[in-house]
Amino acid sequence: MCSFWNLWNHIKCCSRHDYQFVCYINKFILPATEKEMRTIFKQENLYFTSDWHLGHDGMLKFKHKNGNLLRPFSSPEEMNKTIIDNMNSIPEDSHLFLLGDVAMGNKKDAIELIDKIKCKNIYLIRGNHDRKIAMKLNKWVWIKDYYKLSVEDKDAERGFQDICLFHYPITSWEKQIHGTWHLFGHCHGNLDEPETRCFDAGVDCNGYMPISYQEVKNRMIIKKLPYKPNKEVIK
Repeated sequence: MCSFWNLWNHIKCCSRHDYQFVCYINKFILPATEKEMRTIFKQENLYFTSDWHLGHDGMLKFKHKNGNLLRPFSSPEEMNKTIIDNMNSIPEDSHLFLLGDVAMGNKKDAIELIDKIKCKNIYLIRGNHDRKIAMKLNKWVWIKDYYKLSVEDKDAERGFQDICLFHYPITSWEKQIHGTWHLFGHCHGNLDEPETRCFDAGVDCNGYMPISYQEVKNRMIIKKLPYKPNKEVIK
């Protein structure tokens, strides 16, 4: 961290060296302050998932755009058990970010299914089917419509990786040109794989499994960054 007296000396002469002072603030003060204000998660035991649709019998009839069934299970019970067992395959103290559409159908049955998930730290990004059942549970650390997650990562600029979490896919998201990633759900694998650093975290296109931070990273780093506009031209 920078010395207070070094900063003070810059403040005293900033009328003559405005540009130098602003650069100093941008390089040392703002990154440190930004890092202190946000919650930064560790990579270990960090997972993502979306679109469980527990208790939603109609999911067995839905098809992928290629004509195959999205969920070729023999019964709704098998579908529910598979998803629940897969979510319970991660450590109970994991941090699991669930990007919406948790459960549908009979309220009592849906709540019983959700209660079978053992993870103790589930963060819910609200989906279009979460207005009734999911909102009434105390299962979640918090419920939000949108969240910018920061993950400690020495390979990322500033030492942490930002990920924009939203139920719906976004074409252009916050700080995208600076390397921020985006995870979404809602599409059930029916959206063509984007070229930019985002993808569908839903169970229907990830083997009905939660995906770890490292898996997300491996998929993101081979995707291209968006074009950076020339700031000299845009005035």
